[in-house]
Amino acid sequence: MVFTAIQRWLVVSLGVLVLAACNGGDVGGFNELRDLRLSNLEVVAGGTLTFEEDAVEEFDQNNFGPYRIVLTDQSVTSVTLRPTITVDDVNLQLVEVNKGENDQDIIRENLTSGEDVTVDISEGSNVILMRLASTINNVVSEYVIQVNKVSSSAALAEVNIQNVRSANSTDNVRFDPSSGIVEDVFSYDVAISQENCGVTFLPFPANRRATVTVNGEPSSPLQFEFIPLDNNDPTPVVVRIVSEDNNNTAEYTFTLTRATSSDSDIANDSTLKSIDVSSSRKVADFRCNLTTSSNQTVSNNVTAVTLVAETSRSGATMTIGRARIEDGSPARDTDGRFESVDPEPLTSGQTFDGAILQNLEEGENFFIITVTSADGDSITAYQVEIERLTTNEVFVENAEQLQQALRNAGPNDDIVVAPGDYVGTVGDASSATGSGDPSAHFFSSGSGTEDQPIRLRIEGGDPVRLMGTDLNQNSVLKITGDHWVISSRFEFSQAQNGIVLDGANNVLMELVEVESVGERGIVMQNGSSNNQVRLSTIDRTGLEPQTRDGVTEVFGEGVVIGAGDMTSTGNSVRNMTFGRNIANEAIDIKANATDTNIQFNVFESDNTIVRPVTDRSLINIEGAATEVSYNQFEYNDIESGTDDFSQFIVANAATGAVTEVFQNIFNLDSQAINIVNGIGMGETDVADNTRQDTGDILYAGTVDQNFTTPSFQIRSTLDSNNCLTRQEVNILRDNLDASPEGIVVAACDGSEAQQWTFTIIDDGFVFISPRSSLSTKVSFVSLVNGDTTLTFAANREDTGEVLDSAFFLRWRMLFNGEEVVFSNRFNPAFFLTEAPNITVADLEGGNQPIFAKIPVTGESGTFTLVRQ
Repeated sequence: MVFTAIQRWLVVSLGVLVLAACNGGDVGGFNELRDLRLSNLEVVAGGTLTFEEDAVEEFDQNNFGPYRIVLTDQSVTSVTLRPTITVDDVNLQLVEVNKGENDQDIIRENLTSGEDVTVDISEGSNVILMRLASTINNVVSEYVIQVNKVSSSAALAEVNIQNVRSANSTDNVRFDPSSGIVEDVFSYDVAISQENCGVTFLPFPANRRATVTVNGEPSSPLQFEFIPLDNNDPTPVVVRIVSEDNNNTAEYTFTLTRATSSDSDIANDSTLKSIDVSSSRKVADFRCNLTTSSNQTVSNNVTAVTLVAETSRSGATMTIGRARIEDGSPARDTDGRFESVDPEPLTSGQTFDGAILQNLEEGENFFIITVTSADGDSITAYQVEIERLTTNEVFVENAEQLQQALRNAGPNDDIVVAPGDYVGTVGDASSATGSGDPSAHFFSSGSGTEDQPIRLRIEGGDPVRLMGTDLNQNSVLKITGDHWVISSRFEFSQAQNGIVLDGANNVLMELVEVESVGERGIVMQNGSSNNQVRLSTIDRTGLEPQTRDGVTEVFGEGVVIGAGDMTSTGNSVRNMTFGRNIANEAIDIKANATDTNIQFNVFESDNTIVRPVTDRSLINIEGAATEVSYNQFEYNDIESGTDDFSQFIVANAATGAVTEVFQNIFNLDSQAINIVNGIGMGETDVADNTRQDTGDILYAGTVDQNFTTPSFQIRSTLDSNNCLTRQEVNILRDNLDASPEGIVVAACDGSEAQQWTFTIIDDGFVFISPRSSLSTKVSFVSLVNGDTTLTFAANREDTGEVLDSAFFLRWRMLFNGEEVVFSNRFNPAFFLTEAPNITVADLEGGNQPIFAKIPVTGESGTFTLVRQ
C-alpha cells in the first residue's frame, strides 16, 4: 500500500515543514507545531469512502489520499461529508481546484469541525480538497478526495495542433470557424503554411475518461500524434470519441491542407525529411520541421552503424561530421548553428558508412548533418546523437519474442518488454519455440554476472501481465540462472505458481505483483541463495489447491524459501505487502533455509489463512538464523481459540538454530492471540514487539524475552571506514548562532556515539535514535543565512505527543542487498546524505556533516549496517 499510493502529503509554501527561518539560528519551530490531520472523515450521504482501489471502507488520518468516493448510484448529484479536526487552532477549509483566476485553487468556504458539508457533483471527474491551515504560520495539509460520475459525453472540447490550441489564432494554423471547436460541428478545414511538412495533433475530449482514437490509433491526453503532410494533397485526420458509459459515439474530421510551395520556396528549403540509423532505437521520432535533432540509442555490443538521411527537397546538399564539443556539449557557431569537425559529403537517400560511424564510444556520440538549400541561401544544421548504452537492450512486444529473449539471455542483457498481456506457451528445451521448460510458461537458464546482471523490465509506466493458462499446472516464470534484476510493474498470474527460482542465486525482484495463482506466489528452492524480493505485492494465492495421494494439501503460501534438498542461504523479503487472500502461510521458511531476513513488510488482511488446522500460522519458521523485524501486521475478524487462528509466528527450528522476532507492530482486533510460539528445539529470541490495539503481547512455547533490540553502526558507502556519529555541529557563518547536536561522518571507532537503534512506528517507518537515548530522534533542521540554507540531520529530543507524530522524524529504510537508504516520510525525496561539497569554512571541525537532501550521487545517500 505504501509504495503504490499516489499521495499528496503536505503542501507548504517554500518546501520544508516548519523549517523556514527569518533571522538564522535553530528555527525548527517545534514549539509551534500543530497536528494538521483530520481525526475522522465520514461520507454521510451519497457514497462510500475508499483509499485507492481497495475495498477498505475506513479513514486513516495518516493517509492524505487520494481517497475515492464510490457513488451510491449514478443519479447522485451531491455528496455530504463530515470532517473532524484533531486539535484546535487549525482552520478547516473546503477548496475548489483550479477554479480561480489563472487556474488557482480558491477557498469555497470555511468549515466547522464535526459538521456536515454538501458538495455538488457533476458528470466526469470531481476533486474535493479538505485543507487544514495552521493559525500561527503558513503551514497547511490537504486531504485529496476524488469522485467520478460516469459521463455520457462524446464531445470534443478542443484540439492542439502544432502546440497551438484550437481556441487561439495563429499564423500557422487557421480553423474554419476561427473560434475553434463548435458544438454539433463535426468537420473542420485547417490551413497549414507551406513551411510545415508535418504537425503534431492532440484532441481533448470534454470528459477525460472518454475513449479517443486518432486515425484509428488510441490517443491519450499526454500523447501527441505527428501527422506528416503531403506537399499538395489534403491530409484527413479522424478523431473518434466513445463516451465513458459507451452509449454515445462521435466522429470529427479535420482536413489539413498544406499551402502550395512556390519555386523559390522549394529552392530555399534546407530541411531534412528523415534520418535513419541502423541497429538503433529512436528515443523520439524525427519530425521534419519541428526539430533539429535526432536521438538514437544502440546496445553496448553495437560499435558501428550506418546512416541514411533524406532532404525534403531535391537539389539540397548535405555534409556530415563529428560535432565540435565545447563544455561537454555540441558547440554552435556565431549564427547559432551546430558546428561539425572535418565534414564530408552525404548523399540524400543513400547509405553512409563512413569511418566516423565505425567506432562508437560507450556513452554519447554526437554528429552534425548540415543541409544547404538548392539556392545556397539557407543552411540548417541537425544534431544526431547516438548513445551507445552500457547494456545490450532487447525489445520485445509479444510472448514469442519474450520467450526467445529469456532463452537466449546472457550477461549485460536488458530485456525491455512493451506493456500488455503475455500468455506463454509451455515447451521443453528441445523445441525451438515455447518456453524451453515443460513446467513454466516463461523460462530462462541464462546467467548474468555481478557487474553485468540480466535485467527484465518494462518500457514505460504501464504494467506487463505475464500469464499462464491453467491454475493447476506450471509456473508463470521460472529462473535457474544467476544474477538477475526483475523490476517495474510486472504482474504474474493464472498458473499454479507465480515465480519459481530453482537453484538461482543473486536475483532481485522488485515492484512486481503476484496474484491469482493456483498454489504459491514466489518459491525459492533447491539451493536458491542471496535473492531479494522487495517493494512488491502478493495476494490471492491457493485458488485451486491440488490433491496428492488422496489428500488435499493447501499449497497457498505467499513466499516459500528453502524448498528442496539443498540449503538456501541469505534470502530476504523486505518492504512487501501481503494481501487479504493468501490461502496458507504468508511466508514459509523451510528447514533448508538459513540467514533469512523478513523485514519492513505490511501484512494486511481480514482472516487471511483458510487452512482448516489448529496449528497454522502466518509465518512458519523451520530454518536457521531467521530474523523477523520491523513488520506491521493488520488483521481483523480473528476468532481466538477456534480453527480460524492460533498464532502468528511459529518458530520450529532445529537445535542450534536461532530465530529473532523484534520490533514488529500488531493490530489483531484486540483478540488474545499468541504473537510467537516457540515449539522447536532451537533458540527463539523476542523483544520490543508491540500492539496498536488494546490486546497484550502474548508468547507461547519456549521464547527468550531477555533479548534486546540490536543497535547498529551506520557505515558510509563512499568510505567504509567512516560511520555516522553524534556530534555538536558549530556553524561558522555570520549571523548564525547555533550549535545543535547533529550527525557527522567520522572514523568508525565503536564508540557509543556511533550506536544507532531503529524503532518501528507504522507502515514500515522507523525512528532513528542513539542507543543511549531512545527519546532522541533523528530529524532535519534548516539554518538560513542570506541566500544559503543548510538542511542537515540533527538529533531532536522528543518532548511530546505532537512532536512524536511529526512526519519529518520518520524514515523509511529501503534495502538493496546489504546497502540501505533512509528516505524521510515528510519529503520522500529527502535522504540521509553525505555532502562532500560542503567545505570546512561552512562548519567547524574536519568531520563531514550528514544532510537531509536529494543525494548528489547514488553512493552519497547509501549506507551499510553493522550490527553491534
